[in-house]
Amino acid sequence: MLNACQNRAAEAGMENRVTFCNGRLQEYQPLSLFDAASSVFVAHFIKGREEKLAYFRSIAANLKPGGLLVLADLFGDKSSPDFSRLLHTWLLSYASHGVS
Repeated sequence: MLNACQNRAAEAGMENRVTFCNGRLQEYQPLSLFDAASSVFVAHFIKGREEKLAYFRSIAANLKPGGLLVLADLFGDKSSPDFSRLLHTWLLSYASHGVS
């Protein structure tokens, strides 16, 4: 996935404006603060309230004042018909873009 992101940044002529990091945020030591960060389908894997708080605090600590966090995640009542429909739609969206 990291390679795909790097390739897309290069295709868009943005490779000199974007930094990609692969690893655990809790262990990352940035050289400078970031304008923005993204967390896409990560937080739902983190078990426990304190661990999730630590995760989001780590992100906040690495952002410039007023920095943006783009967050997308799965949450909700998994037994709900609405959740099932939303999950199905999300999976179709991924499949339509070649992600399996």
